[in-house]
Amino acid sequence: MRADIAHNFAFYCSQFDPSILDRTRSKIGDIQALMAHMRGEVVSDLPEAEAARIVIRSADAAHSGALRAVRRFYGSNQQEERARLIDWCENTVVPSIQELVAQHDKNHAALDQAIRRAKRSSGSGAGPPL
Repeated sequence: MRADIAHNFAFYCSQFDPSILDRTRSKIGDIQALMAHMRGEVVSDLPEAEAARIVIRSADAAHSGALRAVRRFYGSNQQEERARLIDWCENTVVPSIQELVAQHDKNHAALDQAIRRAKRSSGSGAGPPL
């Protein structure tokens, strides 16, 4: 789910500053490419129907979480609301995505191990939340 919510946040915040998409790139590519890559790692070796359920559940949860996060900044004054959102995007979202990218790019083997452990310990074979 972390990759899905990072994707949602990056694209939401890019409306205020399109450079966010460039500043959060990974070795794989932009956040959309990284999300697809991470999804693929999590659902690999799973039956197609189960993989689809996991991807849909993760995407739905990320969408709901992103909406709840953004709505916290809503207010009656649009200029203040916009300023709060821009500040949140720059000071919370961008560093969080950069951390996700760094973890993936610099310690990919550990992430692969975590996915394998989660698949072994799960009765359904599902990996960790995306």
